[in-house]
Amino acid sequence: MIATNTLSFLSQPGTPHEIVFVDPPFRQGLLEETLRLLETQGWLADEALVYVESEVENGLPPVPANWHLYREKWPDRSRTVFTNVRPKERTMLINLGRLLMLCVWAFLLLNLFQPFPKPLNIFVNVALIFMILMHGLQLTLLKATQPKDAPPLGRFEQIRIFIFGVFELVAWQKKSEGDAEEIVLTRAQGSGVNATNAVPL
Repeated sequence: MIATNTLSFLSQPGTPHEIVFVDPPFRQGLLEETLRLLETQGWLADEALVYVESEVENGLPPVPANWHLYREKWPDRSRTVFTNVRPKERTMLINLGRLLMLCVWAFLLLNLFQPFPKPLNIFVNVALIFMILMHGLQLTLLKATQPKDAPPLGRFEQIRIFIFGVFELVAWQKKSEGDAEEIVLTRAQGSGVNATNAVPL
C-alpha cells in the first residue's frame, strides 16, 4: 500500500494489471478522472477486469469507449459495475480464424459430394481425415486436462471446439480466465477489498 494522492500516482506511466478495484470517496468527482488515467497511463492489461463502485444517484460511471459492461449490481448504497476491457483486434482475429476454418471444412466436405479430379480428391480426403483426427485429439486432450473442480464442457462448446479448433480454444481459454477472475472479484467484494489493497496505489 502506498500512502499518496491517487490521481497524482495514476498520472505516472503504470504497470499493467489484470484486475483493478476502484472505490473512490463518493460525491467528490474523482471517479471519471481515475478511470481515464487507468486507461491512458497503461495501468490495465489486455482484457483487464475493472471493478467500480459509485454513488447510485449519478448512474453508470463514465468509462472509455473501448470498455464493455460486464456485470452490474445495485447494492443499497452504491452501484457495482464490472467492465471488461477487451481488445477489438484480438476478437476480430479470432472471428476471422473461425470463418477461415468454416471455409476449410466446406472445401473438404465438398469433395465428398462432388469429388474433385484425381489425384486431388485423394489428397483432399486424406486432409479431411487428418483434420478430424487432429480436432478430435485437441478436444480429447482438453477434456482430459480439465481440473476436477472445473465445470464440464457443454455439448455446444465441444462442437465449437471440434469445428473451429485452435481459434475456439483461444476464445474458450479467455472465457475461462474471465470466469476465474470473476470468482476473484466476487470473493474480494465479499471481503471488502478496495482499490488501495487490490492495486499498488
